[in-house]
Amino acid sequence: MPTRKQSATKAVSPTPATTYAGPWYVIDPSWYETRGVALDEVIRARRPGAKASVTKGAKGKDERKGGKKVEAWQEEMNSAADYSARAPDYLTSDTPLLEAVFRVLLAERNRPIALQEMVEFIRDRYTRGQYPRDVSPEALQRLLEHQTSYGLKRLETASKAGA
Repeated sequence: MPTRKQSATKAVSPTPATTYAGPWYVIDPSWYETRGVALDEVIRARRPGAKASVTKGAKGKDERKGGKKVEAWQEEMNSAADYSARAPDYLTSDTPLLEAVFRVLLAERNRPIALQEMVEFIRDRYTRGQYPRDVSPEALQRLLEHQTSYGLKRLETASKAGA
């Protein structure tokens, strides 16, 4: 079982390691590829001021790093994670819930995140700000199980991350 890591979406001191039960969720790059959507462009749109590129889309490979091919979306995800650590407005109480999930997964570089951990990340940001909100694990799970527009994939074990 995974242990909780310090999140890029939280600017607080580390908490003791907590073990979470599944299900876990990740962004599924193949969902975007089968729909002809460039995931790198979707991710880039979450960073204000990021320049649009003329990439070949979800199919194009980027440069090699350490002997491995690096997908364009992976580079964008790393940039988004770095941005989220600095930008207090990356995820606020005004952010729609599915968008918040997507942004948390980006900020965590698409590591599998358990439902309860996701709730904690989002609650932390949703309770701050001008319009505090709360989210229940049951409501979030229902939303994640029925979403059709963010390419989020449910995993039964954290080790099955196909991303």
